[in-house]
Amino acid sequence: MASNVLNEKIIPFFQRLSGSRHLVALRDGMTAAVPMIIIGSVFMIVAQFPIQGYQDFMAHTFGSNWATVVQYPTNASFHIMGLVAVAGISYNLAKSYKVDAFSAMVVAIGAFILTIPLRVDKAGAMWVPLDRAVDIAYSLDGKVDIIELGTSIVKDYGLEALKQMDFHLEKSELLIDLKTIDEGEYEFKKGFETSADILTVMGSSSNGTLNQTYQIAQDVKKDIFVDLMEINDDRLNSMPELPNAIFGLHHSKDSVESFDAVDTIKQFNDQHPQISRLAVAGGIDIDQAKKIADQGIADIIIVGGKISGTSDPVSAAQKFMEAIK
Repeated sequence: MASNVLNEKIIPFFQRLSGSRHLVALRDGMTAAVPMIIIGSVFMIVAQFPIQGYQDFMAHTFGSNWATVVQYPTNASFHIMGLVAVAGISYNLAKSYKVDAFSAMVVAIGAFILTIPLRVDKAGAMWVPLDRAVDIAYSLDGKVDIIELGTSIVKDYGLEALKQMDFHLEKSELLIDLKTIDEGEYEFKKGFETSADILTVMGSSSNGTLNQTYQIAQDVKKDIFVDLMEINDDRLNSMPELPNAIFGLHHSKDSVESFDAVDTIKQFNDQHPQISRLAVAGGIDIDQAKKIADQGIADIIIVGGKISGTSDPVSAAQKFMEAIK
């Protein structure tokens, strides 16, 4: 009885299903992507071979960022794999309908590209994924003094992913914008397990958090950046003494108010001359950067989307550096 049901009902159903032109097109189209999978997998194995001695040897021979470079073909092949699959599936499906397969493939590829979502922040700069951020960081190494990985990178990928990336800049310092506001000891210890030279803590956090994070930074001989976003003079005057800390005047991206960086820096310096290391951030363009540099008060000018959001971050960074020299 069961055998009859299997032979008469189930097997014929799956035979018809497997012969469906859509499933056949899906099968044949995905087959076209197999070479990309193989190429990417080979380079992934080379980069991630799980023997510590091998990893140490490769790092010693080719430098600490060798694995990131080797994984470029992996990223490229895996990223293009979807495009290859779309082309293969649409081509084979069109052939089964006996229509112009090439035209169908072109239309499918165009539709695929048009529907790729792009994440854009409120300032209009494209959101940067981690691998792209690392590529930009390496390309800017030595061309700028400090390279920042923003809070969105930390929230999207986490400190563990940044630790696993294990990339090291040779000439520039790396700032990771943690925006710690509580559990300072834990977050800063985890933060400095990455390649970070500078970590950020919010000035609005408790004095206990500020003291803990400052001490940890001092212990590992690295820097702490105190973010003064939305901080008033009363709070600033009640902070503990942090003589080696960098204090950052930071205009909120969500704020609808205008931000005159030069005037804000002057007022701050007049009221708090004891602060010797001052940074400024928040929509800084080239004209503002030049004025801030000419003013000679702020030690650090932080530029985000107007570099990372451009098609050529290196060229954009060089223009900023020329403006402030």
